Amino acid sequence: MAMSCAGMSPRSEGRRRLLSWIATTALLLSRAVAAGLEIRAVTGDDSPVTRQALDVLRNRLPGVVSGDIRTLAQRQADAIYLTVGPAALQGALKVELKAAILSLYTSSHSYRQVLASAVPSTSSRRITAIYAEASPEHQLRLISAIFQRRVLVGVLITSSTSHLEPWLQHAARESNLDIQIHMVPPGANVVRELNRLANAHVLLALPDPVIYSPDNVREVLESTYRRGQPMVGFSQGMVRAGVIASAYSSADDIAAQAQELIPAIEAGAVPETGYPIYWRVAVNEQVARSLNIVITDEVRNLGRRPGTRTR
Repeated sequence: MAMSCAGMSPRSEGRRRLLSWIATTALLLSRAVAAGLEIRAVTGDDSPVTRQALDVLRNRLPGVVSGDIRTLAQRQADAIYLTVGPAALQGALKVELKAAILSLYTSSHSYRQVLASAVPSTSSRRITAIYAEASPEHQLRLISAIFQRRVLVGVLITSSTSHLEPWLQHAARESNLDIQIHMVPPGANVVRELNRLANAHVLLALPDPVIYSPDNVREVLESTYRRGQPMVGFSQGMVRAGVIASAYSSADDIAAQAQELIPAIEAGAVPETGYPIYWRVAVNEQVARSLNIVITDEVRNLGRRPGTRTR
């Protein structure tokens, strides 16, 4: 006998909602295709990272057309443009496009820089983005889950990331954390500036190339490790380099969100620029053990995957 909706288990109800969402999304996408809308993925290079991102997008969006912006712009059909990385975004902004642009796989810092330097102005264009990195809110939730108590989080910022200060303050309160934010003066030695945060229980690194660059990240991590101060990063690469953990969004997490946004963009809406809604956690188990920090399965499984609820 069929079970009524009122008698459904939570798992069955969740599966029903997921199937309903898939059917609705497929219907909207099929209408877009029927209307002659093309989904065009703009590339700025042919690097392995770009090719991987394209493979993920093609898996989520079969039929996507890819190439450089000048080749794609010559095609006749109406389209939505997905830019893969900052070089592709920069190239797309140099072409007069009437279509909407959705920036993917570009950090919030790079996105702001590209738009600020764009000629002509982007003020009248339909442009939005899903940033490449997980939000500071998710990073602070991760810190709260690791320590399971109120701790002091230290953060370095520069003029490039100072706009995040109110968001960081709010997110820290929401996660029951204290936060100490220090502005790094131009040209200052980052390792020395970290001494200003010596009382912090943990450091949060933001994707600010003025502070954390390939040239100094090893020195920064060695300095914090020597004084037993864990750092939470902003990418899988930083976890491999030696931070204790990071919230991050995979290429497929971002592609899944782009897939969900396309019907709204096709209908004429321009979703708000922001961080990925899907994210997960990477942990450097060796660094955690050496700092005597216990990482639980709850921490490892933290996040939100496509098709699931936030945990």
